[in-house]
Formats: sequence, structure tokens, C-alpha cells
Amino acid sequence: MIEDGMAHGALSAAQSEIWFAHSLDSSDSLNSIGDYLNIRGRIDPEIMALACAQVERETEALRTWFTDAPDGPRQHVHPGLVAPLLRVDFV
Repeated sequence: MIEDGMAHGALSAAQSEIWFAHSLDSSDSLNSIGDYLNIRGRIDPEIMALACAQVERETEALRTWFTDAPDGPRQHVHPGLVAPLLRVDFV
């Protein structure tokens, strides 16, 4: 269902299982995945920001969040959310 420009809907079976497991133990970080990329040499910060924004536009999972509704957990997908890119120069 589209509402307020965002897609809303029920969770898939796999999402429901993860939601339930997390509700039993919210300290479990098994499904929280972090990663990094070690880039050597100079990069153009503007091109990096554009590339990251493109990945977010193409990857629905990066724009999806979940809420607990009266009829059960729901997923919400923002149509064009692009998170700001934090730039840190360690040099």
C-alpha cells in the first residue's frame, strides 16, 4: 500500500521470524551487519557522496524500517531517502 509517498506492508515470513526473535532478545546483534571498505589513496568526496546516494536509491532495504502496529509488525519503505554522508579526514 502506498501512503504519504511511502510503501507500507506486512512483513515477509523471513522478516516476521527475525522480528519475533529480536522481540525475545533485543540485545542480540546477529542480524545487524556492519562492514567497511579500506580505500587507499585520494578520493573525490563529491563523487563518493554521489555513489553512496545511488546505492541508497537502488537498494530498498536501506530505506526500509519496521514498526509494531496493532495488527502486527509493518514495514515502511521511503521512496527517496538518502542519508547524509559523514566525512571524516584522518590525515
